[in-house]
Amino acid sequence: MDLVQNDLINILSKNNFDTAWNKIKSKNSMHGIDNVTIDMFAKNYDSNIDELISEINADKYYPDPYQKIFIKKSIKGYRQIGILTLRDKLLQIVVTNYFSETIDGKFANTSYAYRIGRGHGRAIRRVKDFIDRKNNWVSSIDIDNFFDSINRKILMEMIEKEIKNKIILKIIEMWVEIGVIYKEKYINTKTGIAQGGVISPLLSNIYLNGLDNTLLNKRINNVRYADNIILLAKTENELIENLQFVKNYLNTQLKLQINKIDKEIVNISHGVTFCGIFFQNRKCIIDRDKYSKMEQKFVKIISNNNLDNIVAKLHDSIEGIRRYYLAYDTGGQIEALADLIINEIVKKSLLQKENISKNKLITVVKNIKFYTILPNKPQQYFINIINKYLGESEGKYYDETAKLKRKLEVKSRKFTKVWFQDLDLVVTTPFSSLGKTGENISIRQKGKIINQFSTNKIKSISVAAKGITISSDAIMLCSDKNLRINYFDNLGRPYASIIPTATPMLSSASFQIDSLKTDKVKIIIKSIIIAKIKNQISTLKYFHKSRKESLNNNLWNEEIERIENNLTSIKNLSNNLELDDFRAKILGYEGSSASAYWNLFAQLIPEKFNFDKREHQDAKNSVNIMLNYGYGILYTRILTAITLAGLNPNIGFLHKEFRNKPVLVYDLIENFRSTAVDKNVIAFIAKAGNLNFEKDSFPKEVKSKLSNKLLTKLNTEFYYRKELVSLNMLFVKQTNDLNKYLKDEIKIFKPFLSKW
Repeated sequence: MDLVQNDLINILSKNNFDTAWNKIKSKNSMHGIDNVTIDMFAKNYDSNIDELISEINADKYYPDPYQKIFIKKSIKGYRQIGILTLRDKLLQIVVTNYFSETIDGKFANTSYAYRIGRGHGRAIRRVKDFIDRKNNWVSSIDIDNFFDSINRKILMEMIEKEIKNKIILKIIEMWVEIGVIYKEKYINTKTGIAQGGVISPLLSNIYLNGLDNTLLNKRINNVRYADNIILLAKTENELIENLQFVKNYLNTQLKLQINKIDKEIVNISHGVTFCGIFFQNRKCIIDRDKYSKMEQKFVKIISNNNLDNIVAKLHDSIEGIRRYYLAYDTGGQIEALADLIINEIVKKSLLQKENISKNKLITVVKNIKFYTILPNKPQQYFINIINKYLGESEGKYYDETAKLKRKLEVKSRKFTKVWFQDLDLVVTTPFSSLGKTGENISIRQKGKIINQFSTNKIKSISVAAKGITISSDAIMLCSDKNLRINYFDNLGRPYASIIPTATPMLSSASFQIDSLKTDKVKIIIKSIIIAKIKNQISTLKYFHKSRKESLNNNLWNEEIERIENNLTSIKNLSNNLELDDFRAKILGYEGSSASAYWNLFAQLIPEKFNFDKREHQDAKNSVNIMLNYGYGILYTRILTAITLAGLNPNIGFLHKEFRNKPVLVYDLIENFRSTAVDKNVIAFIAKAGNLNFEKDSFPKEVKSKLSNKLLTKLNTEFYYRKELVSLNMLFVKQTNDLNKYLKDEIKIFKPFLSKW
């Protein structure tokens, strides 16, 4: 018997297959394209194994294609996975187990993924050790589309150096080369190896081991976890050189590229993320994006399961936190997660129809193994959290139930429905359906009518939630009644409209175009810019009255005078000018006023924020970042209002028409900027104290607080021209007034003017 055959007998031993089969059963593995399940395979286990071995010995073994599926890996992304048939998976486990130990011994000690006894925790500790030894310059990179980009020829050359058995080599090559089945169609892949293949992690480490050992020999400090690599050095120049070497090696030797990131090299004082941990100086916490996903996962588990099942469903996630994150500076984050879990459980109990006793809730929370992730917190700590939400006594719990339920419901709707509350019929219930009942539009949920609205009393319908359907009968009724149906995403941005054929799509647009040939366009432009400058003056005076002692009043007086002189020039500008000349002169005066405005705006910002000029795209200054974020929110609201008014957003007045650019938004946003955004950013900075932008161009916590403030202001009601309104309502009113002015339904167009 030759050595190859003898080696094959050792690889394909009954004991090796039994070990592999037990692993498959313990994981309850999915079946592949042959639809053979674990139970089906187990019924004829011995004969199935014998048949598989016979095929290999007779050189007749051919693997089945992978079944291609997609699994969610993040909020917005999916990962492609290849599912093996059980017989192929069984053989891959046998081969992987047999060769792993020998090959693993040749891997560099800087590689941590897919290796027994190493893993996530040791990788993090290794990074921390490098940082503790003053390697303060770091670069965290990942390989672009790694598994799918592996060069198969290069890979097989590497494998041949590790595995000498030609039969096994041929089998591995088939596993590498075999394509996938997707939607019952065979796809012949040209590069890469399948994610989901049992042997793929071993092959990926073989592929990158040359890089690992080269970096080790060159004494380049690094840690690799799968396709994520972190490089560390004592100086910035050293790290720049090392990073370039890694890029060149990946590109020339392995035909791979790294993903582009904004900042490839940072100082550890600014922080860097690797393996889900954010390292900053000598602290290690859970990365903010990872933490957010954990929060969402807990909320989803609790939302989708009844109270009796929640404990079991939470077990693996709680255990994962213990294994991966407990050892670091994460106590505060983990405590907040525990608070979130209890809060969501209480919320779930309050929103259910039947009353659930407080003792029941306490029993559920006691059974969650919080003590494994918060060992210093006694059970009473978690009971106290329940008491915080429900009150100390059973009686108070029931007395407050209805009140708490209302608060929870109001909070969940706070900023989604308020924006639409004055816009006729708005549908915000996901997966509901719209139909026709006589002359009414009916809203159904789970087949039952939950509300009806007369088409004689509404002017439009707005659909602002996912999964909503509408019948053709309802669309026909809306067409007969000349009602538009507008669709909005979850941020309130319009993305489609159904417009009755009886109303030409360009009815309002034609008036917009016609106005460009008359003095109306100049009246509109002048009105908008005058209102904008007046509102800027109001914003400046609002803050000046309480800060005049600390401001440069000479500069203040000079710049206010410059703004007011420009305002006078605009008012006196002749409408007899050609439109292009008229626009140019208006923009010249407006630009001069803006320069003065931002000079004075800078006076209102503390020096530590280093605000000295307006930055628009790709802003770096924190104040400019906040302003641009606020204008983004404002932009969405104005675009929505334009859509509801039936105007064409691509036809502007001050801003010339430009292909695929909603120039009318740029026009109508002008007189709202200072009141809706600038004023609130100044106030936010004054109250927020220290805003740490160092480790992030726009920290999530800052964005959340600023967003909350801006949205609250947009929805806050105040008296304007003797009416109780909000800025959101004024957006709609201004666009409707513009539409009426264009159609000669009103004589004067009056843009919004704020008071200080």
